[in-house]
Amino acid sequence: MAGVGQAFGWNHTIHDNRVGFEDFIKSVSIAGCPRTRAGHSYAYRCLKDRSFAELLRRYKTDLHDKVLVVAGVRLAESVERAKIAEAVRRYGHSNLVFANPILYWSDEDLTSYRIEHNLPENPFYNTVGGSSDCQCNWGNFITLDTLKRYSPILAAGNVKTLDDLSKANHGYGWMARPEIKRKCLIKILWTMAN
Repeated sequence: MAGVGQAFGWNHTIHDNRVGFEDFIKSVSIAGCPRTRAGHSYAYRCLKDRSFAELLRRYKTDLHDKVLVVAGVRLAESVERAKIAEAVRRYGHSNLVFANPILYWSDEDLTSYRIEHNLPENPFYNTVGGSSDCQCNWGNFITLDTLKRYSPILAAGNVKTLDDLSKANHGYGWMARPEIKRKCLIKILWTMAN
């Protein structure tokens, strides 16, 4: 949605998390594309947590400084999100604070706000019911054709890299859902530990 930020004149920066993505590529090379919540959690740590750590390094100048991350998480999105708080310090003691200002908004509230402020609709909400920013696609929530249509740069870049690598090393790609074997699970856990 970088184009949206530019269109509205927002002051924003896009962080290139090359190191995290390289770690994620290593895990896909060893164990294939993630197909479980645990695999998704590992992808999240590689792709997002490292970016949050970079935010802390970049903006925290004093021991007591806090960095606020404003998220668009809503309880109405899923059962799993029922445990999320309005604000939480990351890792319990970190100077990274996550705020969820629209946590209690319904789908109708979100639509009304978007229309009232003339904001574009995220195309993935109508196709997969979410933001579709997860590059691991652990639950096969989105097809490559849909991704190519709505996010051609991602489809031809990072996702193509993951798909090709997983197919070459494991016989299945980004959209597949093979049986998870114990040996594969051990590889994933070993990758996460190293």
